[in-house]
Amino acid sequence: MVDLILSSDTEVPDGFAIFSANYNEDVLLPGGRISNTPDLAPGEEWVITDSGGIPADTPVGDYYLAAQVDPGKKITESDETNNVAFEPLKLV
Repeated sequence: MVDLILSSDTEVPDGFAIFSANYNEDVLLPGGRISNTPDLAPGEEWVITDSGGIPADTPVGDYYLAAQVDPGKKITESDETNNVAFEPLKLV
């Protein structure tokens, strides 16, 4: 499972993100919970191409799109600290 999250920084809370139609810090984006994901070997990548958009009331500014893998910690891993990737974006 992957949660796609809009954040103003490079930190997101542990656990599942919460959806809101309005902007909140660390909000789950519309359509941003992807539960049908492939199994990946260490070092493998999977590209996500569509998230459903950003809440309309999000103020302009600098943000990060976070992809949080295994937010419910259902998969036993030797390192749980590498499950989030961030991509900077600017809303104008």
